[in-house]
Amino acid sequence: METHPLFITFEGMDGSGKSTQIRLLADQLTTLGREPLTIREPGGTAISEEIRQILLAHRKGSVSLNAEVLLFFAARAQLVEEVILPRLKQGDIVIADRFVESSFAYQGFGKGMDLHFLKTLAKQVTHNLKPDVTFFLDVDWDLSHQRQDNRGNRDRLESMPRETWELIRNGYHQMIAEDPNRWVVLDASETVGQIQTHIWSKLASRLAV
Repeated sequence: METHPLFITFEGMDGSGKSTQIRLLADQLTTLGREPLTIREPGGTAISEEIRQILLAHRKGSVSLNAEVLLFFAARAQLVEEVILPRLKQGDIVIADRFVESSFAYQGFGKGMDLHFLKTLAKQVTHNLKPDVTFFLDVDWDLSHQRQDNRGNRDRLESMPRETWELIRNGYHQMIAEDPNRWVVLDASETVGQIQTHIWSKLASRLAV
């Protein structure tokens, strides 16, 4: 297998099954001799994990949208510079649970933050880094919330009205339509095994397996 770097991201609404598919993909790559780095956003470094706790905690009073956006990008800046770019330069595979598209979807399409501002900020913070492929696990409202209920308590960002949730999902589909060559849409209602097969079929040619 060739050992060129590959940056893979997973996007989707909460309850879509991203974490499961990331784990399965990482295991599959490891059995083939490529040990990928798996990371999550926000998080992945000591500083970024501290910011994650601030962002996800329920608290008295609301977090302003500007503060929320800047906290996400602060965590992302540290992750990109400390972890992602160095590992890609080493020729590694990096698999991320969310990247800049989550900010575009949640704070941009969902909450009304100016998308041009978000994209400018993303370009600066990530050194214009773009994923090689982005998998979007598409799930509807009912299935998403059924899975979240089964999982337990929702964090602050998971607790949103349906109207906002739909704006975010529609935002994802708009981004997919604008860059269809990078995005791979997966039906999150399929079985874990079916989704895993679809993911591997898209990556096999890139990995020369």
